[in-house]
Amino acid sequence: TEDSGIWRYDFGKAPGQRWTQFDRSKGLVENSVLCVAYDRRGRIWAGHRNQGVSVWNGEHWQNYAPPFGPLGERVFDLEVSPQNGDVWMATNYGLTRYSVQKDEWANFTHANGLPLEAIQCLTFDQSGNVIAAMQRGGLAIGKTTGNFQKWETVSDKRVLASAGGATSGLFPTDLLTTRDGTIWMATSSGLARSNDRGYNWLWVRGHDFPTKQKDIAEYEDKGGFATGNRFRKLQGTK
Repeated sequence: TEDSGIWRYDFGKAPGQRWTQFDRSKGLVENSVLCVAYDRRGRIWAGHRNQGVSVWNGEHWQNYAPPFGPLGERVFDLEVSPQNGDVWMATNYGLTRYSVQKDEWANFTHANGLPLEAIQCLTFDQSGNVIAAMQRGGLAIGKTTGNFQKWETVSDKRVLASAGGATSGLFPTDLLTTRDGTIWMATSSGLARSNDRGYNWLWVRGHDFPTKQKDIAEYEDKGGFATGNRFRKLQGTK
């Protein structure tokens, strides 16, 4: 939740007693939680708005903020690698990887080849390669070969190439890889899917798309970016 911590639903308890709240009084460093993940050791990871991550080991929370945890204090997304169980974090200052086997943190920034460091969400392809969606600028793809030291860019223009008229306003909100390898991306310009590991995309549009795209383009022409109250209003268009 935005300001009420994390809630756990327990199927084993009696009705009326199944919800448990975890907030600052229970050990969280902050009540604003943007994302959660479950690692192979059974731990719960919680990404915060301003204080890094908190990790639940079944008994208590351990908090990690810069410089002792993720690179950025704002964690937008958490994902566990299907290849080795490493926990990856999309932050406002790049990507952070926690190695479960080595108990080590590693950061990936512009110095490692990321074109932009504000990463909104991420996923993995079937080979364990990372597909990271930037807040602006498209996608960054890092491969396991070379230990993610080089990143390939798929520009927002290429992502929007088959977007049915969209030329701007690409703001990704989530990424998901299905069992057959298809990558799905939720964006401000509709729902997209890729069958070639993120290089080319097919789009699904809502009936409000023409009006919404026109409003976003006009806003960007005035020097703004589709965020804040204006963007939330556009997202709510019916």
